[in-house]
Amino acid sequence: MTEVKKNEIKEKAEIKEKAETKGTTGTNGEKRVKITLPFIQGEPEEQYVSVNGEAFLIKRGETVEVPEKVANVLYLSELQKISAEKYIRELSKGSDIV
Repeated sequence: MTEVKKNEIKEKAEIKEKAETKGTTGTNGEKRVKITLPFIQGEPEEQYVSVNGEAFLIKRGETVEVPEKVANVLYLSELQKISAEKYIRELSKGSDIV
């Protein structure tokens, strides 16, 4: 794994840590947490997230407050990406394709 890829995975994992910080409550009584999405080469400057019909556009590189459910969706998305990457690597170990 390249150093850049390792750093990207590490930065994405920080989303979980930041989402676990004590949050505030929004106007609708929903718990809000602060998150910072890292800049990642080749990805858009904003991250679109939709949860139960509510859409959010989160700017990368800035600390923002989002509903806890949005932070959870982002965290689970990163877990799936990591899982997929591990699966691909396991498949490629038994293959002559590099």
